[in-house]
Amino acid sequence: MKYWLKQLVDIGQCAWRLRRHLRPGAKPRLAIVDLKDLDEPGRVLRDLAVLMKPERVVVLAATATVSPSEVSRLGFQVLRRPLTIATIVATVTRTLSAPPIA
Repeated sequence: MKYWLKQLVDIGQCAWRLRRHLRPGAKPRLAIVDLKDLDEPGRVLRDLAVLMKPERVVVLAATATVSPSEVSRLGFQVLRRPLTIATIVATVTRTLSAPPIA
């Protein structure tokens, strides 16, 4: 499980560097952002709020970074640690199953 989360974080951080390539019609259906060890988490979240619909962003909270209440104010879904892979999968499934908000 720890290895899977590490891979998810590595992929997420690499993908975030490619944010300039996100354009209408080419955006992912969902973004998962792990704040743990993320460089400039506040900036990443503010940029992401412009690039994606907030209801399609799941943020994994971490201590000593952006507070869960601030993340919620941006409209993102927040998952607080400790959490399980099952919690992440259930949240992603529920989010992708929900009808888009116009």
